[in-house]
Amino acid sequence: MRINKPEKDNWTIPLKYTIQGQPLPANFFGDTLHFNLTGAAWEQIKIHRRLESYHPDLASLGKERIKEKIQSALQHLAGKNIRWKDSGRLEVEKWKWKKIPVVLEAEWQMPPYYAVKDTVKQPDSVWVFVPAGHSFPTRIHTLPIKLKGLKGRTQRNIHLAVPPGLKIFPSTVHVKIDARLFEEKTKQIPISFPPAWQGRLMLMPSSVKVHFRQWIGQPSVEGDWRFEVPVDSVGHSQKLPVILKAKPPQVFWWEFYPHQVDYILIDRK
Repeated sequence: MRINKPEKDNWTIPLKYTIQGQPLPANFFGDTLHFNLTGAAWEQIKIHRRLESYHPDLASLGKERIKEKIQSALQHLAGKNIRWKDSGRLEVEKWKWKKIPVVLEAEWQMPPYYAVKDTVKQPDSVWVFVPAGHSFPTRIHTLPIKLKGLKGRTQRNIHLAVPPGLKIFPSTVHVKIDARLFEEKTKQIPISFPPAWQGRLMLMPSSVKVHFRQWIGQPSVEGDWRFEVPVDSVGHSQKLPVILKAKPPQVFWWEFYPHQVDYILIDRK
């Protein structure tokens, strides 16, 4: 906090706000406080050094009685030597703020058999300031970007799209994109049902054909696939739906057929 002393005993403090310890840009709100100091020159210099170390943190101050809290903190630092000259509200008191998630707006092109495995946004949410009485947006979007030839790890600093009349901090996010090689496979997986129905229920077909993609270097484990039919539908419908219950963790895309199967109930008399 820089303190200007334009004339004897009259002081002006440009308020430099922080939020969760991060300094907001200079003149983010443009607030200043005006006051008089009493005492000898050396006493005022000591007060100057104490006051300039104070940076109001909006996350801890809250949204009520902000000016009063700031003046109270400065009064504590200055002692009885300070007399306030300000009237009216601070600009910051006309706003409210909270963290809003960030959505990445990106188009990317990759060589064959590459896909984006992971994206990380730092931060994944930003502080959004809206005028009091207005509603918050549900998401903050990045400016659209196009990335070509993605392979391996890529990093970008991307600016955020600021809705009119709002303030955002920070104004950019750091995005890490990981594009990895994948392979495509096809397998026949048996359809499961409870052991009590073994010998009583025949499915047609008794397996599904699964086409899937998995990351190279992570072999598929066939036993990790599990498809089931709901036996409580037996006798109430002509076909049984096939439901995916589990898949290998390295699989990131899949499709299977059929989605329904015929069945026959076997009389064991």
